[in-house]
Amino acid sequence: MTTISQEQDIVTPKYPGSKCNECPLKDSKFVPPEIPDKPYKILFLGQAPANTEVRLGRPLVGDSGLVFNSALEEHKLEREDVAVDNALLCYWYSRDGDKPPREALEACRGHIDVSTPEVIIPLGNEALGVLTGRWDGILSIAGTTIPNELGKKVVPLAHPAYYLRNNVNNFRDFKDSIWLIKQLSKGKSWDHIAERMTVYETREEAIEFFHWLRDNPPEKLSVDLETDSVDIAGAKITSLGLAWEEDHGVVIPWPQEYQDQHNTGIDGLLEFEDVYQACKEALEVQTGVIAWNAPFDICILRREDINIKLKSDVLMKHYSMDERNSAGAQSLKRNASTFLGVPNWETDLKKYLKRKADPYTLVPPGTLFWYQTFDTTTNLALDNVFDEMLALPENEGPSRLYHERLSKWIQMFVEVLPVGARMDLEKLREAMEVMPAKREALVKEMREITGIPLYNPNSYLDNRKALFEVFKLPKIKGLSTDKDVMAALLESTGEGTVEHTFIELLTEFKQYQKVVGTYLVNLARSYRGGFGYADLKLFGAVTGRLTANDFNPLVFPRESRDEERIKAGKGSLYGIVKEIIIPDEDSFFIQADYSGMELRVQAILSQDPYMLEILADPKSDWHATMAQEMYGAKFLDASDGRRKEFRVIAKMLVFGLNYGRGIPSIARQLGCSNASCLRCSRNIKCAQAIKEATELVESYFAPIPRLKQFREETVVITKSQGYLEVPSGRRRRYDLITRDNWKDIEKQIYNFPMQSTGNDCNLDAMYEAWTKYGTWVRPLWPIHDAVLWNVKKSISIETLDAFLTTLQEVPSRSLDTTLPFYIDVDAGTRWGKLEKTEWAGPGTTKNNARLMELLQAD
Repeated sequence: MTTISQEQDIVTPKYPGSKCNECPLKDSKFVPPEIPDKPYKILFLGQAPANTEVRLGRPLVGDSGLVFNSALEEHKLEREDVAVDNALLCYWYSRDGDKPPREALEACRGHIDVSTPEVIIPLGNEALGVLTGRWDGILSIAGTTIPNELGKKVVPLAHPAYYLRNNVNNFRDFKDSIWLIKQLSKGKSWDHIAERMTVYETREEAIEFFHWLRDNPPEKLSVDLETDSVDIAGAKITSLGLAWEEDHGVVIPWPQEYQDQHNTGIDGLLEFEDVYQACKEALEVQTGVIAWNAPFDICILRREDINIKLKSDVLMKHYSMDERNSAGAQSLKRNASTFLGVPNWETDLKKYLKRKADPYTLVPPGTLFWYQTFDTTTNLALDNVFDEMLALPENEGPSRLYHERLSKWIQMFVEVLPVGARMDLEKLREAMEVMPAKREALVKEMREITGIPLYNPNSYLDNRKALFEVFKLPKIKGLSTDKDVMAALLESTGEGTVEHTFIELLTEFKQYQKVVGTYLVNLARSYRGGFGYADLKLFGAVTGRLTANDFNPLVFPRESRDEERIKAGKGSLYGIVKEIIIPDEDSFFIQADYSGMELRVQAILSQDPYMLEILADPKSDWHATMAQEMYGAKFLDASDGRRKEFRVIAKMLVFGLNYGRGIPSIARQLGCSNASCLRCSRNIKCAQAIKEATELVESYFAPIPRLKQFREETVVITKSQGYLEVPSGRRRRYDLITRDNWKDIEKQIYNFPMQSTGNDCNLDAMYEAWTKYGTWVRPLWPIHDAVLWNVKKSISIETLDAFLTTLQEVPSRSLDTTLPFYIDVDAGTRWGKLEKTEWAGPGTTKNNARLMELLQAD
């Protein structure tokens, strides 16, 4: 209630320190701060009370309050231990999204207790402005400790409501920042990061330093290279950065060219043989170094014949605890901000780097060396922080994932990535000439058919004009020209008609465009001296599957997707590109592909007895088995052709349900049994189709009730604990589950256990086979549930058999199961021309004609 003196017309303050008489919101409803009745060190400051807060008379309640409380609880902070306040004590709302009146914020500023807490967290721009005078841009500094005149640690954060409305998948950022806030409240600080930098400028100083480092190896040595590009094969080193203390970094200039470019007068010390040898000796004697995204730095140093050992990849430690692949989630700068409160030190470089592709050699050494010092020292500090986190009981799974798997897989990639994949230069040149020319010929032909002189098949408007105005084809999905529409139009137009021909040409053009623009160009860019180098990453996908940027063989389609082209006599587009990849001299390729990997994983995780029984038989056909279970006598009495149709439906259900497809989606695809149904033919919701799809799904789960129960239990567990964990310790975290994102989460819940566990088994087998038989075999890359291997012809038949046996047996050992796994083995002398070998299992290699032929070929 507001009290006004009639004599003086003065509003009595609603709360000590506020100047209600000067406030335009003095008649609005008031919500007092929530201040603990005991000493406290943390204050969260929001903007203004919302409806729920006014109704309950407390700040930060309702949905925002619930997620806020969950973040506190994760880090063992009680709501009663922290103060919660608002920059405005009175209700404010604007339908148009206007900001609160500045005069109201100024009038209310005095009530905020900034003397008691050690750490103050402004939640939003208005709270930030009241505290620091900065009224915008909070997202760019969220999680950092910012300079201020209060003499306190001020850590701006986005308000929990921001994540609820706009960014549910990144609420982990808020939760991790609570960890930092708790550390700051206990007196911990990282203000000392990169306080000092030593740059060696003479040969004598550098050699003396490296000899000292050789004789006094630190427990942890952080290593970072600055380079002119991120090309693992072609990048030139600018400088070497080292740190073994969080406050001090050492930089040694590498090439003379960079120093001369900026007229520093400093020598490129590591170009001198005596300095280089001292550096090599000092680094190679270390028990191991730590690095962020270690394969890049380690591979480049090994390219320079410095055979450095790896102790810790700090990025992968973080990835084991946070699997997100959103922009910046795995970046050093973002993690330094989130866990250390260190502001982004890359901003000083922006005035020199105008474009994303600009090389760091444009940055003057004085600026770049400080940048590198921040890299090495924050990397060291984060390694210490993540070691503490991984040692916590609640992180037993992620700790096991990192120490038992990720750290070993990284060592493998450090060894194999620098070797690269051999390329046939003539095939590459031929493809680069023929395929773009064919693409342009297709464009010319389409221009003639449509009568549109400047027709551009990459233009949605031009395609719409050709299909619906020139050829007057039916608008199946409005004006959409997506692939489903194209497929339907191709089927509905008569073969040989001009419309049919145009659609065929447009479809083929898009295939050429993808092959040339996505695959071929990147292959050419990665070519270096007869080899191509894929920048494989273990941290690019939430499931653990590998990713790559430019030369990315992991997304090359399988030839089976090209079968229709081959049957039509057009050749395999994807095969042409894959034929560029060839084995080393005196070697051949083997691609080992796990048969039914995800189905077997599903059987093991669910322990469904029927699945375990059927899949134990190497000759079993799960999809045919389920078709028989679903259709019974109808399946048994059917013709071979009809049985195939039933099997296709069963297969669709298997993969559809595993990837979270619901009954409405299945109903739309299958339609209903009424051949004259107009609703199904028009893709309109059909009650009969829904009913039949429901019955079909029920019949699918009837013989495997334990699998159905497992799926239901997985949903309950995920909702309860906020994450899903698989046997390797890998987790899929859902820090904020809402009505809006639940459907997407549910799909991931069904798929994640199978896909991630299958991936882990594949990499386990890849690692064990490489460690045992690396003298003769080298993995190039995994593809889905397979791995492509370079195999030397000098390998003995017995060793080759043992190698293939290892690949087949590792998944069962990894999952501690008696259910066997089986591999399909393809082999050949070009990736695009692999042939099935019909390998029949352990002990059969000597009788395999195709493998023996490759071993004995000249």
